[in-house]
Amino acid sequence: MKTILIIRRITRMLIPAFLLIQAGYMNAQPFLETTPSPPLVIAPDHDWRIELEPAGFIYKGFGLQASRNITGNNLINLGIYLTSLTLPDWTKSSMFEHVTDSADVRLGFEFALDLRKKLDLIRNESDPYVGLIAGWEYFDISQNQLPELRITTFLITPFAGWEIYFYREFLYLNPQVRGVLYVGDQSSIDNRPEQLAGIFILPTFSVGVRF
Repeated sequence: MKTILIIRRITRMLIPAFLLIQAGYMNAQPFLETTPSPPLVIAPDHDWRIELEPAGFIYKGFGLQASRNITGNNLINLGIYLTSLTLPDWTKSSMFEHVTDSADVRLGFEFALDLRKKLDLIRNESDPYVGLIAGWEYFDISQNQLPELRITTFLITPFAGWEIYFYREFLYLNPQVRGVLYVGDQSSIDNRPEQLAGIFILPTFSVGVRF
């Protein structure tokens, strides 16, 4: 029942992003109806993507995704996502229960699969998209001079974003909003109160190259 309630919460939080995309499409309908649709622009032989998250370097770690188009029209993309970093203070109280902002919390490692589906609205490479990240990660927590605690968890993360190309459909910016759902978390010390909050809304930003 708790998992169902969390899924409902994350759905409600992501609805505004989808409504914004839909509103933009509806506002463009009169133009689309009076102007012939241009052919879908597909950059030839650019099936691979590599994305780096600047926040990973800022917070003493990394954020990397490598992916590939799996359809001929470049609309569906499948990849591997890896990250490790020290959590900034503003995230700790939202991600955890019984963890203070002054605690030392590090995302030790995350391994996940990333599936991305482009919404073919503008009919070129700079289109919005939706997708899902699913994987596993662990956190190391040190606070109040207590022994270091490790929490491991699976995660399911629906997201919405936009690939904004700015150089020959080769380089792009990638703002994204994620709703992170933690499932099956386990603690290395049973009687410690620290635990994941269950759900976390995370804005992210990455820079990508396609080749």
